[in-house]
Amino acid sequence: MGKVDGGDEESQEGNQEGLAIAGLSGGNGEFIIDLCMEISAEKALWEDFAVIARIIGPKMSQMEIKNWVFKNWGEDNVVKYIPKGFFVVVFAHESERCLILNQENWFVNGNPIYLQPWSPNFDPTPLAVYDSPVWIRLYNLLIEYWDDVVLETIGRSLGTLLEVDEHIIENNLYKFARMRIVAVQRIPT
Repeated sequence: MGKVDGGDEESQEGNQEGLAIAGLSGGNGEFIIDLCMEISAEKALWEDFAVIARIIGPKMSQMEIKNWVFKNWGEDNVVKYIPKGFFVVVFAHESERCLILNQENWFVNGNPIYLQPWSPNFDPTPLAVYDSPVWIRLYNLLIEYWDDVVLETIGRSLGTLLEVDEHIIENNLYKFARMRIVAVQRIPT
């Protein structure tokens, strides 16, 4: 690492796995490190092929998580573990990731799974509250409330309404109303 004395600027640049480090003085004895990371080709694909996940509930071993992912989402996927109980699932095909993210809520042993598309620089440490898209069902809704305006009002009162399942309304399937909303949820830390 470069040494900085009295405001002079020295830097040392290295290239270990695409990481460049440059050090310079910010004055008053401060030392500023600027990290410039070139993302590997593999990780660049994660943006379209990967999700970040965490099971909300009792801790599971890495083997249990991997077995669940392979059984429910396919054996072609890669599972990588990150701190605070989070893991990354890299799907073999972008369409598989889209299906997982858009499907109804996922559960492991009755515990919900927090899912979000992979994003670079994900930091799991401050994550205690998150917005999560969830499908909800409204059972025993009286027939007079089966109206787009009423259902949208109910959905907005529960969170940010994303969509109402029109298929149920169009086909007169009045067993339950279904809608997808963004609900604020807490992750136990």
